[in-house]
Amino acid sequence: MIRTDRQNGTVFTALLLVTLVVLSCSKGYNRYADEYYAQGKIFYQNMDYNRSIDSFSKVLELAPAGEDNNRVYYMRGRSYLKNRQYDQAIYDFTRALELTGEGEKNLRFLIYEMRGDAYFGKNAWLKKADPQRALADAKEALMLKPDEKRYDDLVYEIGSGAKRK
Repeated sequence: MIRTDRQNGTVFTALLLVTLVVLSCSKGYNRYADEYYAQGKIFYQNMDYNRSIDSFSKVLELAPAGEDNNRVYYMRGRSYLKNRQYDQAIYDFTRALELTGEGEKNLRFLIYEMRGDAYFGKNAWLKKADPQRALADAKEALMLKPDEKRYDDLVYEIGSGAKRK
């Protein structure tokens, strides 16, 4: 049976669409996830942290294997930190670190810094005198970017933690 050009074009178009769908799903892409991520960032900027958390959670639900989920976990962690939900923030920052490559030093620096802040916040809230995890993250951040402008703050955190020993 010989196919016409029109039949060949239809088959080709169908194969192309199936390939695009498979590729987009394999990378975890979901256009609605992008919209929720943008909304989450706006809610965060407007200090509406609960809605920000909801939006970032929706991104992770829609695109659980998304290529940029490290940034989603980072942003949701920041929202949790602002809400003083320290355990959730620590979890998200840890997950963001697991998904962030060694070559992304700037992002790794920010994640370590924020996770350190979450550990400090948790320790202050619980009135614990042992902020060792927070200090470890501050040291990791310093090793990644020793010339960072916030260097003095991190040095102070490490120094103040060292005095408590």
